Amino acid sequence: MNIVKLNSKFEYTLNLTVSLMLAAAPKYIQMGYCKFNLGYFLTVLWIFMALTVISWGLRSKLLNNSINKDAFFDSNKWIKIIFNSKYSVLYITLIIFSCWLPVIISLYPGTLINDTWGQLG
Repeated sequence: MNIVKLNSKFEYTLNLTVSLMLAAAPKYIQMGYCKFNLGYFLTVLWIFMALTVISWGLRSKLLNNSINKDAFFDSNKWIKIIFNSKYSVLYITLIIFSCWLPVIISLYPGTLINDTWGQLG
């Protein structure tokens, strides 16, 4: 039986940083600044705990060999073509662009947010 190690200091720091950014982003986009209050810190705590549990779960699956990389690539032909090809960077770029294409089309010819108005002024 494999014993899953606890998260490292780097992962805790990364999870905390991402939690702070995710909690601050909606208010900053909406109002242009972020207030640090009890609700903000509770949101940060909740996101931090969720990210920590997710990273621990992924590590436990990887350490227990429940995800076999070779079997995954052998059973999924398209994944093998995309990631093990000479043109893998081009394929991945096209996939990302095709996912963003509806957003680009819906925001055509552009968008203005609170920061843009300040720059235009």
